[in-house]
Amino acid sequence: MSAEKPSIGYGTIWIFLMVLLVLGVACLKLPHGIAVYLIFAVAVVKAFLVLRHYMHVHGVPSMIYALIGIPVVLAGILIYIVADATLDPRKAPPPPPAMEAHE
Repeated sequence: MSAEKPSIGYGTIWIFLMVLLVLGVACLKLPHGIAVYLIFAVAVVKAFLVLRHYMHVHGVPSMIYALIGIPVVLAGILIYIVADATLDPRKAPPPPPAMEAHE
């Protein structure tokens, strides 16, 4: 019985994850709207790398990827809706009225 060795080692994946971490932190220097989308995109890539290499999901049927992809797409739609509603200043609720000081 021969054990199947992954084509990329754990150390290499760890380096990729560290590079993606630095990329995610560097996104904070961008405008807020763009940074939100890029940080979530980097998080999805990191989750895929962890799932595929550290959780040993690289030998499963393609149907599993389809089942995993559905929640990822739905989460992306949710992030788009929430980010669009919170980042667009025209859609922000009006500020509350100022309170008068009582003496």
